[in-house]
Amino acid sequence: MKRISIITVIALLLTACASTKDVIPDSIANSIPKGATEVIVSSPLPADSLYQNVYHNLVLDGYSIQHTSDKMHQITTSGRNLGDIIKNSKVPVMVEGTTLTLNVMVIKGHTGSEAVFAGNCKMGIFTGGFSAQWRNGGYNVYKYAFACLIREAKELKGKISYK
Repeated sequence: MKRISIITVIALLLTACASTKDVIPDSIANSIPKGATEVIVSSPLPADSLYQNVYHNLVLDGYSIQHTSDKMHQITTSGRNLGDIIKNSKVPVMVEGTTLTLNVMVIKGHTGSEAVFAGNCKMGIFTGGFSAQWRNGGYNVYKYAFACLIREAKELKGKISYK
């Protein structure tokens, strides 16, 4: 019995060696401030147009929309398995069992608008927000979730920043 447990632990540790560079390049990962919780896209588009682009991109990327508010420019997706989003055979086992819910708010600005991407992860019974702990060594499922936020934000082709 102990031998099976040790083998299981070793297997989990080996699968945890997969890198987020399979999801986003290291150059982007290294530019993200430690503790960031949001990805912000600044766009010259009016808020209504940016909101429609965000909605359209999320649906095309396979997200189910759980709630929208056209008036408030808010979108919440249903939980989606991180492994399905990333679609990479090198994804650690624990990522496969984690669901990601995206929360997006589009805010009108002086010369355009901003889309603010945030999310919640659910791992088993734990649900909560997350931050990018990019400079901490080792395995962190939140790196993958944050990488998914970045990937969605990049599709809008605006200036990306982090908060």
